[in-house]
Amino acid sequence: MLRPLLLSALGSLAAVSPPSGARAEDVTTVKVPYADLDLGTTAGLHTLDRRIGWAVSAVCGDADIRDFESIASVKTCREAAIARSRIQIAAIVADRQRQQAARDQAGLIEVAGSH
Repeated sequence: MLRPLLLSALGSLAAVSPPSGARAEDVTTVKVPYADLDLGTTAGLHTLDRRIGWAVSAVCGDADIRDFESIASVKTCREAAIARSRIQIAAIVADRQRQQAARDQAGLIEVAGSH
């Protein structure tokens, strides 16, 4: 189930570019925390997806439903922001998978515990 999400995110890589024509002062960003999530699980990815959705709403705002240009602009902003975030998620998940594979190849098992 995680593989389709990752492949979907990687598939977005070729179709997305950073905002063009936007000056740095015109770009709004929101940092989305994920350190508390296990991105190796569907639940962790879904939680991150919800957080990204909130952030996208914050950076792109809402469209004026009476203004078609506003609707198109917000839609474009949201699609691009989501696609860029999926690229970042795919890179993070791939990096964690490489780290896990390296540990596996080294013949190491990670044991963790807490009190």
